[in-house]
Amino acid sequence: MTPLDNLFQKIVTLTRANKQGKGYCPAHKDKTPSFSIDRGADGRILMKCHTGCTIDAICAAIPCDKADLFPPKQPQAKPKYNIERAYYYKDENGNLRFQVVRQRLADPAKFPNESLKKFIQRRPDGAGGWIYGLSAGEYAQNKSGDWYKPNSKTPPTAPRKDFGETQRVPYRLPELLASPGATVFIVEGEKDVDRLRSLGLTATCNPGGAGKWRDEYSDPLINREIVIIPDNDQPGEDHAQDVAAKSHGKASKIQILPLNGLKSKGDVSDWLDNGGDADQLCQMADAAPEWTPAQAPAGNVQVDPDDWEPPAPFYVFNPPDFPLDVLSSWKRSFVEGLASSTQTPPDLAALLSIAICGAAVARNVRIEARAGWDQPLNIYAVVALASANRKSAVVSEVTRPLSEYERELILRERERIAEQASEYRTLAGELVELEKRAAKETDIIKRDELKQEAKAKARELAARTMPVLPKLLVADVTSEVVATILVEQNGRVTLVSAEGGVFENMAGRYSNGVANIDVWLNGHSGDDDLRVDRRDRSEHVSQPAITIGLAVQPDVLRGLIEKPGFRGRGLLGRFFYSLPQSTVGRRKVRPGAMPDEARRTYQQNIKRLAAITPFTNDEGETVPRIIRLSKDADDYLAAFEEKIEPMLGIDGDLSNIGDWGGKLAGGALRLAGILHLAEHAATLDCNGHWPAEVSANTMKNAIKIAEYLIPHAQAAYAEMGADSKIEDAKFLLHWIEKTRPTEFTKREAFEGTKSRFKQVVAMEPALKALEDHGYIRTEDTSAPNRPGRRPSQKFIVNPLMSRP
Repeated sequence: MTPLDNLFQKIVTLTRANKQGKGYCPAHKDKTPSFSIDRGADGRILMKCHTGCTIDAICAAIPCDKADLFPPKQPQAKPKYNIERAYYYKDENGNLRFQVVRQRLADPAKFPNESLKKFIQRRPDGAGGWIYGLSAGEYAQNKSGDWYKPNSKTPPTAPRKDFGETQRVPYRLPELLASPGATVFIVEGEKDVDRLRSLGLTATCNPGGAGKWRDEYSDPLINREIVIIPDNDQPGEDHAQDVAAKSHGKASKIQILPLNGLKSKGDVSDWLDNGGDADQLCQMADAAPEWTPAQAPAGNVQVDPDDWEPPAPFYVFNPPDFPLDVLSSWKRSFVEGLASSTQTPPDLAALLSIAICGAAVARNVRIEARAGWDQPLNIYAVVALASANRKSAVVSEVTRPLSEYERELILRERERIAEQASEYRTLAGELVELEKRAAKETDIIKRDELKQEAKAKARELAARTMPVLPKLLVADVTSEVVATILVEQNGRVTLVSAEGGVFENMAGRYSNGVANIDVWLNGHSGDDDLRVDRRDRSEHVSQPAITIGLAVQPDVLRGLIEKPGFRGRGLLGRFFYSLPQSTVGRRKVRPGAMPDEARRTYQQNIKRLAAITPFTNDEGETVPRIIRLSKDADDYLAAFEEKIEPMLGIDGDLSNIGDWGGKLAGGALRLAGILHLAEHAATLDCNGHWPAEVSANTMKNAIKIAEYLIPHAQAAYAEMGADSKIEDAKFLLHWIEKTRPTEFTKREAFEGTKSRFKQVVAMEPALKALEDHGYIRTEDTSAPNRPGRRPSQKFIVNPLMSRP
């Protein structure tokens, strides 16, 4: 079925003629047909409402995405590269660790904008294939059996496997170690190393080229004399300084030997091609001055490390582990079994499964603490873990019962929905036919009769809606699509994902950068009606309930505070955050599988919770069922409120994240409701037994989770950049790490960071923060004043700072 066919099927009021169609606009209530659809010459679908409805409004009403209007992109021919040379990197025992492969473009004339050559790194996988990349993480297997880093376009069915990071070694390490007394020439590329080796010289380089020298590459150079030959460009000069600095204290003698007469970007091989030889090179090396730290970039001076202590990090967070003892027995068995089988932190499965429990009863149940204060049971939760932590596997397992329940609902409802959809399309067709007949009728009386019939049919059609299949779970949706789904799905939806794209969607990725977070704000609070505006009508959703459970990389959190409206309107304060310790590097290779009983019980109980229906009152209205706190439980909650209130003050622990802390008591109340229903899940019966009162112990357990969340939220807000002074200090520190001065003036720092600081005075709090944390020290200025302009304040850099 073509995209045009799909649209004709969705817009039932259209009359089709080949590749064109006319009829009533889906985005507003037409009195006469004003909508047309056609296919353009380039294959795109052209839609137009002649009364002025926008494409965005039309797409939202259908619904469809703008991308659906364009023909599928034709696969672009990819440039082919042929392997020209493979350079073998072996460890001290001669074992191959990885290769650097030089490739050349096979057809330059066909791809004039492509690089003529490129370099890739690969390592053996132990089974006759290759792993393309040297870092640790999850790799996918291609048709040739090789492993590569997957991206968002990689089919999820591709076999995947976690590989650790390979040992990094300098090039031709065995030959380097076999000649302990020889001077070592360090160049930028493998080609240059091999050229020098062919002349009988000892040489090496690092993989990746300029700027990629690691500290461990200098370990084989201990007590060796080294000569660094830079390529003739700025990256080459910087690389030479970097190698020298990282080899200082290890090599017995360091020399940097620039070669004269080279063209721009020229290297030692070019110099040899121009007539140079090994004897000349050795003579020039003997005459080159010895490098010392004082030769680092201008203005640097040597300082005594014994006068310093290591700098203190800006943030020292040690968030606690999730308190598993608060979970009901079946929930804890599932969380521990899933954490063990996937070798992931229990926090991940615990917080996401709590979100799923809340999602199962969202909008159908609320919890009341005391008169005038109640809360829905849906939550927003985000767990931040680095890549290779098997987040997707946990997300899939946690959401499985809701996915199965959704399929069961579809099977149960599809016949009824098909019948209602047929009736709707029939009515729409009859209305179109009546309007056509009325438009053509010349007899005034008959035309009026047909118009009255058409109006009656229109009223009958307006009283109906096109039914849709049940949808409980979504993954990557825009704000507009979520609003539409809430209208269609009786006011609730659950978004669970192992990606962080939803934040970009909230920020307006698909709406020209205009953030639309109202639906997310209303969907969490559940107090205000959500209004979804169409061109011809507004649809209301009473007490909407959105549940969010995200497992993302920490990078996703960084910068969220700067998104317009995210903090100011309270969106970030609505999330529960967890930043558990990664288990990568400590995982068991062959963990046991999750116990079948734990998985089965979890799935059964989540489905029992999902089967709870709202209450029907005497007026026939459906309203949420209410569970309430016992007197003792309310006392515990009140004591918790009294505890956190001073923490929100100007000097309190939560003062910097008051937008989050101010919602914590309500969050604890929601958690109490979820824990209460989970505790009674096995015996729940919405038509009979209903444990409507939350015990004091359940409230205590909910408060334990809330207390666990506090340091995690502090760490999350630090990642997001909540403290502007510290973020400024980190920006300034990055400049110091990049330029590596041993000292600098305030004026030099300002010149290097003007992209952030518009005035020198704006930089001073950041300098003070760096000094307070021991990264820099103000130079003593007790010397007598000299005539002339006042010198710029000078700072000395802590020599014990870790190198970038």
